[in-house]
Amino acid sequence: MHDNPVVDLGGDQSLPVNGSLQLDAGAGFSSYLWYDNDNKQLKTFSGAILGMGQHEVYVSVVDENICKGSDTITISVTAAVGVEEAGDQQIKMYPVPVQEHLTIEIPEAMLGTLVRIYSSSGRILSERNLENQISVFDMSPYSSGYYMITFINQEQVYTKTVVLSR
Repeated sequence: MHDNPVVDLGGDQSLPVNGSLQLDAGAGFSSYLWYDNDNKQLKTFSGAILGMGQHEVYVSVVDENICKGSDTITISVTAAVGVEEAGDQQIKMYPVPVQEHLTIEIPEAMLGTLVRIYSSSGRILSERNLENQISVFDMSPYSSGYYMITFINQEQVYTKTVVLSR
């Protein structure tokens, strides 16, 4: 009888929305299987792709004796440190405070930018690519409070906060 292989992804990790993190399942195993069906030893995570909040990730490995081992960690994606605040004149959001609809106005160069609206608990409430310079988001299903808006394109991640008040 053989011992199960030991996999150690380390402790739980915190990742800013504009950052990335690489995990190593360890060398020498016959096969690797991550939670998303990736099969490589190394796995890179992007905060922008995972989205705000907590994400449980795991990997299972099989060694040369066909013994299995696994490890699970939680990656907490947080508001980015050093993310450029979109408070300049590139992105406009109105009205302030928001009551029913949030209007977002962007320059033409930002068309195609991914916008995510997060609750204060980090849950993604809405997500879409901006196809027009002026886009309207329906906020009526949500309760009063603070919401984080992220703008993700190939060059930068911007973040803004809006208040929904009824």
